[in-house]
Amino acid sequence: MEEKEISAENAEKYYGIRTKHGEMPTNGELRFRLICNRDNTAYIRTETKAHAEGWQNSHYHRGLWETYIVQQGSIVFVEFGVAGIVAREYRQGEIFTTEKMIPHNVYMTKNSVIHTLKHGIAEPNPKTGSDWWDSDDAEKCKKLESLKNYSINEVLGKIKQKIEPSETIRKSVIVVLEKRSTKKRFTKVYIHFDKLIWQFPAWLIGLFTIGLMVIGQTQSAQKDKQETILMDIPHFPAFMFFIFAILGAILSFTMYRFRYHQEWEKRESLKRPVSPQALIHVFSNMLITVMFLISWYLSGEELSLAVNFVFVIVVTTLSIAGDIVFQRYISYKKMGNECTGKDKDTGQTQS
Repeated sequence: MEEKEISAENAEKYYGIRTKHGEMPTNGELRFRLICNRDNTAYIRTETKAHAEGWQNSHYHRGLWETYIVQQGSIVFVEFGVAGIVAREYRQGEIFTTEKMIPHNVYMTKNSVIHTLKHGIAEPNPKTGSDWWDSDDAEKCKKLESLKNYSINEVLGKIKQKIEPSETIRKSVIVVLEKRSTKKRFTKVYIHFDKLIWQFPAWLIGLFTIGLMVIGQTQSAQKDKQETILMDIPHFPAFMFFIFAILGAILSFTMYRFRYHQEWEKRESLKRPVSPQALIHVFSNMLITVMFLISWYLSGEELSLAVNFVFVIVVTTLSIAGDIVFQRYISYKKMGNECTGKDKDTGQTQS
């Protein structure tokens, strides 16, 4: 069956979906809008040609978020938040979302195209009929408007300028107009977990080294026929390696928790077949398995070399398979929560 076409007139009459297109007087940009009258959400395609560029008008939203997608060219986004005025440049393929109640503005460069999605629960302004405000926060919006006195080259050149002290911090703030770097993918929390993960093998190797030292001390005491505390405890080295292996298994579970929380802090996914963190985890699980085997051997229960080798291979294979399932679980859960707006820890929908 073919798709049944709905005319623009019927879309607005029966479904409350209307279009509105126009050329803006401020900077000559072209806007093509698809608006829902029922909830004031909208999609807007904004274009500039070779002869048009410049600032839009400063404003903020009470109930809506705005998600910007740069289709072509670049834009400069400015906002007046807690730390004062900050400007960032976004290029083709980059995406960002504004915060509610934060005044902001956009500079459209020449030959640029952006998609803007307005989503959320709108709080319409009686004057405009849409969730577009500037009167209640006029001072901050005026400060953003003052950026029009700066050339865009000064903004993109990372010029430091004292624009306005932050009203929230109540102290002088040097506002940095910075060019956005795509290299800053990771948050401080992500880096914190990354450091813990890279320390994990060192902890296991430390336990393994202590175990080897205990074996050496025990064998030395037996050779010299010295009476020590180690000699009084049957199979003490085996017991130590068993305890260390159990502790390593607990640390391995902890590392899964570290990696779980680290994955949630990623701002974007890197396309690579295997992450270094996954390789570290597999290696660590192999080392834990070796400690269990050494404990078994030192207890007097001998296993053939082939059995030991097969055991390590089986554990390694299970570790790799488990890591694949672990990564898939995080990806699906993260994708589901992002679609439903749920919090990663409580599972409740965020307001």
